[in-house]
Amino acid sequence: MTQMLVNLVSCPLDVNLVPTLNKCHYFQKWGINITFLCSHNLKKRIVSQKLTQSPHFLFPSSCRENKNLPAFIFEAVRRNFSALKFLNKKFDIVYSPSSVLDLVFFPFIYRLFHHAHWVSTYDNHVSPKSSPFLACFFHQISLLLLKKADHLFIPTSQLKKDLIKKNFSLQKLSLAGNAIESNLIKKAKGKKYLYNAIFLGRINKTKGINDLLQIADHIKNIAVIGAGDQALEKKLKAHPNIKFLGPQFGLKKFQLLKSSHVFIFPSYAESFGIALLEAVCCGLPAITYQLPVYKHLYKNQEIIAIPKGNIKTMIKKIKQILKNPKKNIAGQKLLNQYSWNKIAQIEINIIKKFTHDKA
Repeated sequence: MTQMLVNLVSCPLDVNLVPTLNKCHYFQKWGINITFLCSHNLKKRIVSQKLTQSPHFLFPSSCRENKNLPAFIFEAVRRNFSALKFLNKKFDIVYSPSSVLDLVFFPFIYRLFHHAHWVSTYDNHVSPKSSPFLACFFHQISLLLLKKADHLFIPTSQLKKDLIKKNFSLQKLSLAGNAIESNLIKKAKGKKYLYNAIFLGRINKTKGINDLLQIADHIKNIAVIGAGDQALEKKLKAHPNIKFLGPQFGLKKFQLLKSSHVFIFPSYAESFGIALLEAVCCGLPAITYQLPVYKHLYKNQEIIAIPKGNIKTMIKKIKQILKNPKKNIAGQKLLNQYSWNKIAQIEINIIKKFTHDKA
Protein backbone atom coordinates (compact mmCIF):
# COMPACT_ATOMS: atom_id res chain seq x y z
CA MET A 1 0.00 0.00 0.00
CA THR A 2 1.25 3.50 -0.86
CA GLN A 3 2.30 5.46 2.23
CA MET A 4 1.62 9.22 2.24
CA LEU A 5 2.71 11.78 4.82
CA VAL A 6 0.45 14.86 4.91
CA ASN A 7 2.37 17.75 6.44
CA LEU A 8 0.27 19.88 8.81
CA VAL A 9 3.16 20.38 11.22
CA SER A 10 2.66 24.10 11.88
CA CYS A 11 -1.06 24.50 11.19
CA PRO A 12 -2.98 26.38 13.92
CA LEU A 13 -6.24 25.06 15.36
CA ASP A 14 -8.35 27.45 13.28
CA VAL A 15 -6.93 26.27 9.95
CA ASN A 16 -9.46 25.32 7.27
CA LEU A 17 -9.07 21.53 7.15
CA VAL A 18 -11.83 20.94 4.63
CA PRO A 19 -9.73 20.94 1.43
CA THR A 20 -7.05 18.63 2.84
CA LEU A 21 -9.40 16.19 4.57
CA ASN A 22 -11.75 15.91 1.61
CA LYS A 23 -8.86 15.03 -0.68
CA CYS A 24 -7.41 12.60 1.86
CA HIS A 25 -10.82 10.95 2.06
CA TYR A 26 -10.65 10.16 -1.65
CA PHE A 27 -6.95 9.22 -1.49
CA GLN A 28 -7.82 6.55 1.07
CA LYS A 29 -10.52 5.17 -1.24
CA TRP A 30 -7.84 4.69 -3.88
CA GLY A 31 -5.63 2.66 -1.53
CA ILE A 32 -3.34 5.26 0.01
CA ASN A 33 -2.41 4.98 3.68
CA ILE A 34 -2.48 8.46 5.25
CA THR A 35 -0.26 9.75 8.08
CA PHE A 36 -0.73 13.31 9.38
CA LEU A 37 2.18 15.25 10.86
CA CYS A 38 0.43 17.69 13.22
CA SER A 39 -0.14 18.79 16.82
CA HIS A 40 -2.17 16.73 19.30
CA ASN A 41 -4.88 19.41 19.35
CA LEU A 42 -5.18 19.42 15.56
CA LYS A 43 -5.50 15.64 15.64
CA LYS A 44 -8.68 16.06 17.69
CA ARG A 45 -10.16 18.31 14.99
CA ILE A 46 -9.14 15.91 12.22
CA VAL A 47 -10.75 12.96 14.00
CA SER A 48 -13.90 14.97 14.80
CA GLN A 49 -14.41 15.80 11.11
CA LYS A 50 -14.88 12.05 10.38
CA LEU A 51 -13.73 12.46 6.78
CA THR A 52 -10.74 10.12 7.01
CA GLN A 53 -10.76 6.48 8.09
CA SER A 54 -8.24 5.50 10.82
CA PRO A 55 -5.31 7.68 9.72
CA HIS A 56 -1.96 7.54 11.50
CA PHE A 57 -0.39 10.51 13.29
CA LEU A 58 3.07 11.87 14.05
CA PHE A 59 3.52 14.71 16.54
CA PRO A 60 6.28 17.33 16.89
CA SER A 61 7.31 17.98 20.50
CA SER A 62 5.05 19.94 22.92
CA CYS A 63 3.12 22.17 20.51
CA ARG A 64 1.80 25.52 21.67
CA GLU A 65 -0.94 27.62 20.08
CA ASN A 66 0.06 31.23 19.32
CA LYS A 67 -1.96 34.01 17.72
CA ASN A 68 0.45 36.89 17.34
CA LEU A 69 2.82 36.76 14.35
CA PRO A 70 6.23 36.67 16.12
CA ALA A 71 5.11 33.85 18.41
CA PHE A 72 3.64 31.93 15.46
CA ILE A 73 6.88 32.22 13.47
CA PHE A 74 8.93 31.01 16.44
CA GLU A 75 6.55 28.09 17.05
CA ALA A 76 6.51 27.14 13.36
CA VAL A 77 10.31 27.05 13.27
CA ARG A 78 10.44 25.03 16.48
CA ARG A 79 7.90 22.49 15.24
CA ASN A 80 9.66 22.06 11.91
CA PHE A 81 13.00 21.35 13.54
CA SER A 82 11.32 19.05 16.05
CA ALA A 83 9.81 17.12 13.12
CA LEU A 84 13.28 16.28 11.79
CA LYS A 85 13.27 13.35 14.23
CA PHE A 86 10.90 11.64 11.79
CA LEU A 87 13.37 11.64 8.90
CA ASN A 88 13.90 7.93 9.55
CA LYS A 89 10.24 7.19 8.75
CA LYS A 90 9.57 5.73 5.28
CA PHE A 91 6.94 7.28 3.00
CA ASP A 92 6.33 6.99 -0.72
CA ILE A 93 4.69 10.43 -1.03
CA VAL A 94 5.04 13.59 1.06
CA TYR A 95 2.15 15.99 0.56
CA SER A 96 2.15 19.72 1.33
CA PRO A 97 -1.45 21.02 1.42
CA SER A 98 -0.22 24.60 1.09
CA SER A 99 2.83 26.39 -0.29
CA VAL A 100 3.54 28.54 2.78
CA LEU A 101 7.12 28.20 3.98
CA ASP A 102 6.30 26.52 7.29
CA LEU A 103 4.56 23.66 5.41
CA VAL A 104 7.19 23.41 2.68
CA PHE A 105 10.35 23.23 4.81
CA PHE A 106 10.02 19.70 6.23
CA PRO A 107 8.99 18.05 2.91
CA PHE A 108 11.98 19.75 1.25
CA ILE A 109 14.37 18.33 3.87
CA TYR A 110 12.71 14.90 3.74
CA ARG A 111 13.10 14.87 -0.04
CA LEU A 112 16.86 15.43 0.34
CA PHE A 113 17.22 12.28 2.47
CA HIS A 114 14.80 9.94 0.72
CA HIS A 115 13.65 8.87 -2.73
CA ALA A 116 10.07 9.73 -1.81
CA HIS A 117 8.10 11.98 -4.15
CA TRP A 118 7.07 15.42 -2.90
CA VAL A 119 3.85 16.98 -4.18
CA SER A 120 2.35 20.26 -3.04
CA THR A 121 -0.60 22.52 -3.54
CA TYR A 122 0.50 25.97 -4.67
CA ASP A 123 -2.08 28.39 -3.27
CA ASN A 124 -0.10 31.14 -1.60
CA HIS A 125 -0.24 34.20 -3.85
CA VAL A 126 1.77 37.04 -2.32
CA SER A 127 1.69 40.46 -3.91
CA PRO A 128 4.68 42.74 -3.16
CA LYS A 129 2.35 45.74 -3.48
CA SER A 130 -0.11 44.68 -0.79
CA SER A 131 1.76 42.16 1.41
CA PRO A 132 4.18 42.84 4.27
CA PHE A 133 7.91 42.56 3.58
CA LEU A 134 8.25 39.48 5.79
CA ALA A 135 5.49 37.64 3.90
CA CYS A 136 7.18 38.45 0.58
CA PHE A 137 10.56 37.31 1.92
CA PHE A 138 9.18 33.97 3.16
CA HIS A 139 7.32 33.51 -0.12
CA GLN A 140 10.53 33.86 -2.13
CA ILE A 141 12.18 31.17 0.00
CA SER A 142 9.14 28.91 -0.52
CA LEU A 143 9.49 29.30 -4.28
CA LEU A 144 13.15 28.26 -4.13
CA LEU A 145 12.29 25.15 -2.11
CA LEU A 146 9.30 24.27 -4.30
CA LYS A 147 11.60 24.03 -7.31
CA LYS A 148 12.66 20.69 -5.78
CA ALA A 149 9.08 19.38 -5.56
CA ASP A 150 8.10 16.65 -8.01
CA HIS A 151 4.72 18.19 -8.79
CA LEU A 152 2.55 21.20 -7.91
CA PHE A 153 -1.26 21.32 -7.96
CA ILE A 154 -2.59 24.79 -8.71
CA PRO A 155 -6.12 26.19 -8.19
CA THR A 156 -6.18 28.82 -10.97
CA SER A 157 -4.74 29.30 -14.44
CA GLN A 158 -3.33 32.68 -13.41
CA LEU A 159 -1.20 31.11 -10.67
CA LYS A 160 0.01 28.54 -13.17
CA LYS A 161 1.09 31.34 -15.52
CA ASP A 162 2.87 33.06 -12.64
CA LEU A 163 4.90 29.93 -11.88
CA ILE A 164 5.81 29.44 -15.53
CA LYS A 165 7.11 33.02 -15.57
CA LYS A 166 9.22 32.08 -12.54
CA ASN A 167 10.81 29.27 -14.61
CA PHE A 168 8.92 26.36 -13.10
CA SER A 169 8.75 23.40 -15.48
CA LEU A 170 5.36 23.08 -17.19
CA GLN A 171 5.57 19.29 -16.79
CA LYS A 172 5.56 19.73 -13.01
CA LEU A 173 2.38 21.83 -12.91
CA SER A 174 -1.23 20.63 -12.93
CA LEU A 175 -4.30 22.87 -12.90
CA ALA A 176 -6.43 21.14 -10.25
CA GLY A 177 -8.91 23.91 -9.43
CA ASN A 178 -10.61 24.34 -6.07
CA ALA A 179 -13.85 23.26 -4.41
CA ILE A 180 -16.35 23.94 -1.65
CA GLU A 181 -18.60 21.91 0.66
CA SER A 182 -21.56 21.96 -1.71
CA ASN A 183 -23.48 19.29 0.23
CA LEU A 184 -23.39 21.37 3.43
CA ILE A 185 -24.31 24.57 1.58
CA LYS A 186 -27.39 22.83 0.18
CA LYS A 187 -28.29 21.49 3.62
CA ALA A 188 -27.79 24.75 5.57
CA LYS A 189 -30.83 26.85 6.44
CA GLY A 190 -30.44 30.48 7.43
CA LYS A 191 -32.40 32.57 9.93
CA LYS A 192 -33.79 35.78 8.41
CA TYR A 193 -31.91 37.97 9.12
CA LEU A 194 -29.44 37.87 11.98
CA TYR A 195 -26.86 40.23 10.46
CA ASN A 196 -26.79 43.10 8.01
CA ALA A 197 -23.41 42.02 6.66
CA ILE A 198 -20.87 39.27 7.25
CA PHE A 199 -17.15 38.72 6.70
CA LEU A 200 -15.41 35.32 6.58
CA GLY A 201 -11.65 34.86 6.39
CA ARG A 202 -8.28 35.10 8.12
CA ILE A 203 -7.94 38.04 10.47
CA ASN A 204 -4.94 39.90 9.06
CA LYS A 205 -4.14 43.13 7.23
CA THR A 206 -4.03 41.55 3.77
CA LYS A 207 -7.67 40.46 4.16
CA GLY A 208 -8.63 44.12 4.58
CA ILE A 209 -9.51 44.01 8.28
CA ASN A 210 -8.55 47.66 8.75
CA ASP A 211 -10.93 48.55 5.92
CA LEU A 212 -13.59 46.39 7.56
CA LEU A 213 -13.24 48.36 10.78
CA GLN A 214 -13.83 51.61 8.87
CA ILE A 215 -16.85 50.11 7.12
CA ALA A 216 -18.27 49.16 10.54
CA ASP A 217 -18.23 52.83 11.51
CA HIS A 218 -21.08 53.29 8.99
CA ILE A 219 -22.79 49.87 8.88
CA LYS A 220 -24.33 48.32 12.00
CA ASN A 221 -24.61 44.65 12.90
CA ILE A 222 -21.67 43.14 10.99
CA ALA A 223 -20.70 39.54 11.81
CA VAL A 224 -17.06 38.50 11.50
CA ILE A 225 -16.02 34.84 11.21
CA GLY A 226 -12.35 33.97 11.45
CA ALA A 227 -9.20 34.06 13.55
CA GLY A 228 -5.64 35.27 13.23
CA ASP A 229 -3.84 38.44 14.30
CA GLN A 230 -4.57 38.93 18.00
CA ALA A 231 -4.31 42.72 17.92
CA LEU A 232 -6.81 42.96 15.06
CA GLU A 233 -9.14 40.52 16.81
CA LYS A 234 -9.20 42.82 19.85
CA LYS A 235 -10.15 45.78 17.66
CA LEU A 236 -12.97 43.79 16.06
CA LYS A 237 -14.29 42.63 19.44
CA ALA A 238 -14.22 46.19 20.77
CA HIS A 239 -16.18 47.72 17.87
CA PRO A 240 -19.84 48.34 18.83
CA ASN A 241 -21.14 47.48 15.34
CA ILE A 242 -19.29 44.17 15.02
CA LYS A 243 -20.26 40.75 16.35
CA PHE A 244 -17.01 38.76 16.43
CA LEU A 245 -17.87 35.05 16.10
CA GLY A 246 -14.36 33.59 15.89
CA PRO A 247 -13.66 30.52 13.73
CA GLN A 248 -16.73 28.60 12.56
CA PHE A 249 -16.80 25.33 10.64
CA GLY A 250 -19.09 22.95 8.81
CA LEU A 251 -22.85 23.43 8.73
CA LYS A 252 -22.81 26.23 11.34
CA LYS A 253 -20.63 28.41 9.11
CA PHE A 254 -23.03 28.18 6.18
CA GLN A 255 -26.06 28.75 8.41
CA LEU A 256 -24.48 32.02 9.54
CA LEU A 257 -23.72 33.06 5.96
CA LYS A 258 -27.31 32.39 4.94
CA SER A 259 -28.53 34.46 7.90
CA SER A 260 -26.94 37.64 6.51
CA HIS A 261 -27.98 40.20 3.92
CA VAL A 262 -24.64 40.77 2.22
CA PHE A 263 -21.10 39.38 2.22
CA ILE A 264 -18.24 41.90 2.41
CA PHE A 265 -14.72 40.86 1.51
CA PRO A 266 -12.22 43.76 1.29
CA SER A 267 -9.24 41.47 0.69
CA TYR A 268 -6.22 42.94 -1.09
CA ALA A 269 -4.72 39.68 -2.40
CA GLU A 270 -6.21 36.27 -3.21
CA SER A 271 -4.99 33.23 -5.11
CA PHE A 272 -8.56 31.90 -5.33
CA GLY A 273 -10.80 33.11 -2.50
CA ILE A 274 -12.73 30.11 -1.17
CA ALA A 275 -14.56 32.20 1.43
CA LEU A 276 -15.90 34.48 -1.30
CA LEU A 277 -17.00 31.53 -3.42
CA GLU A 278 -18.75 29.93 -0.43
CA ALA A 279 -20.72 33.13 0.22
CA VAL A 280 -21.62 33.52 -3.44
CA CYS A 281 -22.86 29.92 -3.65
CA CYS A 282 -24.93 30.52 -0.50
CA GLY A 283 -26.79 33.15 -2.50
CA LEU A 284 -25.39 36.25 -0.81
CA PRO A 285 -24.73 39.44 -2.74
CA ALA A 286 -20.95 39.74 -2.39
CA ILE A 287 -18.98 42.98 -2.44
CA THR A 288 -15.23 42.75 -2.89
CA TYR A 289 -12.25 44.56 -4.35
CA GLN A 290 -11.25 44.07 -7.97
CA LEU A 291 -8.56 41.38 -8.05
CA PRO A 292 -7.14 39.71 -11.21
CA VAL A 293 -8.11 36.17 -10.14
CA TYR A 294 -11.83 37.06 -9.98
CA LYS A 295 -11.94 37.82 -13.71
CA HIS A 296 -11.40 34.13 -14.42
CA LEU A 297 -13.86 32.86 -11.81
CA TYR A 298 -16.83 35.22 -12.01
CA LYS A 299 -18.02 35.97 -15.52
CA ASN A 300 -21.76 36.51 -15.01
CA GLN A 301 -21.91 39.28 -12.39
CA GLU A 302 -21.79 36.87 -9.44
CA ILE A 303 -19.85 39.47 -7.43
CA ILE A 304 -19.81 43.25 -7.08
CA ALA A 305 -16.16 44.23 -7.58
CA ILE A 306 -15.06 47.78 -6.84
CA PRO A 307 -11.65 49.51 -7.07
CA LYS A 308 -9.20 48.30 -4.44
CA GLY A 309 -9.26 50.40 -1.28
CA ASN A 310 -12.41 52.34 -2.20
CA ILE A 311 -14.12 52.08 1.18
CA LYS A 312 -16.69 54.79 0.45
CA THR A 313 -18.01 52.90 -2.58
CA MET A 314 -18.16 49.66 -0.61
CA ILE A 315 -20.23 51.34 2.11
CA LYS A 316 -22.53 52.81 -0.55
CA LYS A 317 -23.05 49.39 -2.19
CA ILE A 318 -23.79 47.76 1.18
CA LYS A 319 -26.44 50.36 1.98
CA GLN A 320 -28.04 49.90 -1.45
CA ILE A 321 -28.35 46.15 -0.87
CA LEU A 322 -29.75 46.63 2.63
CA LYS A 323 -32.47 48.89 1.20
CA ASN A 324 -33.32 46.34 -1.47
CA PRO A 325 -32.34 42.84 -0.24
CA LYS A 326 -32.13 40.11 -2.88
CA LYS A 327 -30.58 36.71 -3.50
CA ASN A 328 -27.50 36.20 -5.63
CA ILE A 329 -29.13 33.89 -8.18
CA ALA A 330 -26.14 33.96 -10.53
CA GLY A 331 -23.87 32.96 -7.66
CA GLN A 332 -26.05 30.03 -6.61
CA LYS A 333 -25.66 28.58 -10.11
CA LEU A 334 -21.94 28.03 -9.41
CA LEU A 335 -22.67 25.63 -6.57
CA ASN A 336 -22.31 22.37 -8.53
CA GLN A 337 -19.21 23.38 -10.50
CA TYR A 338 -16.68 22.84 -7.70
CA SER A 339 -16.23 19.19 -6.65
CA TRP A 340 -13.61 17.75 -4.28
CA ASN A 341 -13.95 14.41 -6.03
CA LYS A 342 -12.91 15.98 -9.33
CA ILE A 343 -9.87 17.69 -7.78
CA ALA A 344 -8.79 14.58 -5.88
CA GLN A 345 -9.05 12.56 -9.10
CA ILE A 346 -6.67 14.97 -10.87
CA GLU A 347 -4.19 14.75 -8.01
CA ILE A 348 -4.39 10.99 -7.57
CA ASN A 349 -3.69 10.45 -11.27
CA ILE A 350 -0.35 12.22 -10.83
CA ILE A 351 0.42 10.46 -7.56
CA LYS A 352 -0.28 7.05 -9.15
CA LYS A 353 2.27 7.79 -11.86
CA PHE A 354 4.93 8.32 -9.20
CA THR A 355 4.08 5.09 -7.37
CA HIS A 356 4.03 3.13 -10.66
CA ASP A 357 7.41 4.58 -11.61
CA LYS A 358 8.78 3.46 -8.27
CA ALA A 359 7.41 -0.02 -8.78
